[in-house]
Amino acid sequence: MEDPAISSTALQNPKHRERLLTMLLSELDGMVYLCRVDRHWTMEFISQGCRALTGYSRDDLLLNRSLSFNDALSAGCGSGAAA
Repeated sequence: MEDPAISSTALQNPKHRERLLTMLLSELDGMVYLCRVDRHWTMEFISQGCRALTGYSRDDLLLNRSLSFNDALSAGCGSGAAA
C-alpha cells in the first residue's frame, strides 16, 4: 500500500510537497540551504537549523536581509563561532 504522505500524486501538489519537505528538514541536525553562486552566497532557502549552526536567524540571512552568508562566515572566522 502506498503512503499518501509521499505518493507521487501528493508530491505534485505544492502544499503537500512543502509540508513533506518541512517535516523532513525539521528532523535533520544542521542546516540545509540553497544559495546563488555569487560573491555574497545569497541564500534563497534556509532551513530552521540555521540559528543553531550560525547564530543568525534564517530571516536575517535569507536574500541578504540583514547580512549575507559570506559576511556571517567572515564574522565567525576569528570568534570561534560555528560557520
